[in-house]
Amino acid sequence: MDYFDIPLENDLWQDFISLKNQPDIFKNYENYFNTLVTWVKKHKSHIESINHELLVSNRLDTVLDVDIEKYLSKNPEILLDMEIKRVFTRRPKTIDSLLMRIGDTLWELVRCHSGKDCPSCIDAELNYILAEIRDTKQRKIVSECDTCGYAENLDGSKYADEYADGYPVNDDDLAKYGVAKRLSTS
Repeated sequence: MDYFDIPLENDLWQDFISLKNQPDIFKNYENYFNTLVTWVKKHKSHIESINHELLVSNRLDTVLDVDIEKYLSKNPEILLDMEIKRVFTRRPKTIDSLLMRIGDTLWELVRCHSGKDCPSCIDAELNYILAEIRDTKQRKIVSECDTCGYAENLDGSKYADEYADGYPVNDDDLAKYGVAKRLSTS
């Protein structure tokens, strides 16, 4: 059985949906981010015992240690008052689907918008990430589309490097790598 077909255990789901009852989870984006990260870290060993690819494929491995105070998106496209319905109501069939939901949410909270439309799917925006090439550990800023997966280098050429791990970036990271500050509304 592939890791993405592994059924979601009832105990894991029940523990996850219990998060919605924590008093300050939806108070602000920082609390929401930290609550989800704490839950993933609590279950990290169990998830890795099922299959390590579950964390990697959903980019949870690179977002769990982010300092949310430094990396919170300037304008997350999440409405905290809608999160119970969006994230905690409908039970996913697989553990991968739950982790994808969590990973997408965490990344939305740290997303660094580029202000540039994706040339592949057109209706989505490219977002900056720090790509670390797995073989060489070389790091560079690239833009990628969360909708279709298209990625490009800063010069606009299609990203074609080896496998890389993606990390969130903030304005300080962009400046360090010579990228002009992003739009203040993103």
